[in-house]
Amino acid sequence: TAGGVGEQSALWVELKQAFAVVEQDFARFDTNNNQVVDFDEITQAMPVNRVGNDRIDIMNRLEFSFNQVDLDRSRSLDFFEFMYLSFMMTQNGSYHDLVAESTGSALVKRAFINIHSFYRKYDEDGNLRLSWPELDKFCQLQFGCMPGALPQNFEKVRYQSRSSSEWVVDVVRFMKLLYMTIC
Repeated sequence: TAGGVGEQSALWVELKQAFAVVEQDFARFDTNNNQVVDFDEITQAMPVNRVGNDRIDIMNRLEFSFNQVDLDRSRSLDFFEFMYLSFMMTQNGSYHDLVAESTGSALVKRAFINIHSFYRKYDEDGNLRLSWPELDKFCQLQFGCMPGALPQNFEKVRYQSRSSSEWVVDVVRFMKLLYMTIC
């Protein structure tokens, strides 16, 4: 909780700044302002300075990741699917590969690395899900408190684990939960 508690905690401030960058970049891709970005809108914004094998590698990663996050197979992404696409592209390369003109690529990459690291750290039973007690521990140790909106947001994004029948969030829902709580 270096730097304060709750909204003043270092992680909160970092995530708020990174999420603002992702919002700006999503808006930049959403050229027709319909609150979704389709594959064409994303590929049209591909960095023109990428050529040859580098461009092919990025396009392959982009198409694979896009198909992974386009859960409804609409060939378009809402903001949360776009955020997950950004996360996946960052895990396998650079946020800059997806959003060349972003003003905060390094900030977004650091935030996504931290989200993933904390997700793994607080997943004490190693089941790749965070339960309420694990989320509570995360909040207490990283924010110095339980943010007021987090319990009701957890109710909105949680699902029941088949293996333990516990209410949990996976990494995608964890990111969504953090965004809903912080922004």
